[in-house]
Amino acid sequence: MAKKATQVSKKQAELADIGTDLVLQTEKKRIEHSYAELLESHKTKSAMIRFLSVDGYDRGQIAKFMGIKYQFVRNVLITPIKKTS
Repeated sequence: MAKKATQVSKKQAELADIGTDLVLQTEKKRIEHSYAELLESHKTKSAMIRFLSVDGYDRGQIAKFMGIKYQFVRNVLITPIKKTS
């Protein structure tokens, strides 16, 4: 009986691992824009960061994609946009 219990536990562990992988894959989506394409459509890095954030990417993904520091991405996203007069 103990042997059967360990088999079930191993199977449950495997299923749990598969489930975790699926969740991780669905939570973070891959950035499907090219850097050059974004540079043409947005004048500044800050504009690109805001666009990618609204598009659903997290700060770490944006920083890695753009080759900039996480802190820069965070600062852009928490700082309100200045109004032009």
